[in-house]
Amino acid sequence: WGRDGVADFLYTVADNPVLVRDGLPLRSRGFLDTLTDSASILAVFQNPASGLTTELAINCQLGGLTVKSKASFFHLGFVSSEQHPQLSAMYAALLCLVGVAIGFNLWLILDLRLHSRRTEEAIKAQDLWEVAYDIAMALLVLGFAVTAFVFSFRSERKALDFAESLAAIPFASPDVEFGPKVRSFFGSLDLLDATLAEAERVFNACFAILVLTLIRIVYATGAHPRLRVLIGSMYHAVNDLYHFALLMVVVFVFFAFTANWMFGASRTEFRDLQASLLAMFEVLMGRLPKGFEEDVHMTVMMVLCVITLFFFLRHFLLAIIMQGYLKLRREVEDNKCAQGFGTDVL
Repeated sequence: WGRDGVADFLYTVADNPVLVRDGLPLRSRGFLDTLTDSASILAVFQNPASGLTTELAINCQLGGLTVKSKASFFHLGFVSSEQHPQLSAMYAALLCLVGVAIGFNLWLILDLRLHSRRTEEAIKAQDLWEVAYDIAMALLVLGFAVTAFVFSFRSERKALDFAESLAAIPFASPDVEFGPKVRSFFGSLDLLDATLAEAERVFNACFAILVLTLIRIVYATGAHPRLRVLIGSMYHAVNDLYHFALLMVVVFVFFAFTANWMFGASRTEFRDLQASLLAMFEVLMGRLPKGFEEDVHMTVMMVLCVITLFFFLRHFLLAIIMQGYLKLRREVEDNKCAQGFGTDVL
């Protein structure tokens, strides 16, 4: 837009008299000075044809010689009324599967109790833990299914309410002052933010259930001696991994703190502790910051990091895991009954 267009645009959004003085727009660089801590830009896009609403938020934190910027996208789509029958059928099938899972695990509990009475042996804690985990997972899926169904069923109405609230704002009317327009606009954005927050909660719940399901699947592979490579290796190496983790955390955080203190004001990779931890992880993976050789102090720092993190700690971790795997291999070789998984199944 150029200087005038940017100033006029910011004036219409912010309604700040400092941006326009005596009818003349100011230069855009005058909006940020040394006292500015942060700046945020929020943009909302909506496609009425597809029902997709996207919110783009750009946040900039200003401090020292660095600028930390973060852009985030939030997408919100709706399920049309024509798709409600398919949605209902899908969630009904999911609820049936959840019911089957809960019923099967309740039957397992009854079977464990009957077996314990017949053999006069106590129920193993491992068996109870597995059944309790499966029932808890089924209840989590049940709660997620109900929440997601209600949210999806009401999504079209919420999208229409947001679009109608924006369309009802009289932007072009000269009879309405600018203040009420801004309040109505941000009121509509609050409605959108609430819907996006609810969608994010549903997404996070789904992701958590997927992670818990993956843990259960990996644990279930321990049922066969030749499939329990991951579980068995971790079981044999758990004590060494615990002590290694303590050492790793101390050394890793020490290097991150040191890098942030030494280079945080001049390098964006070490602008704060979170960024420094990410940079140290990249060093652990063998990737060094660009241009580190131009600074003597950073060169020495990277050499120490590579020697300690990449060569020593990384290979110590691999050695601990391999030691656990070798112990598992000896157990499998001593097991005369276990064959290949396909052979045992057939």
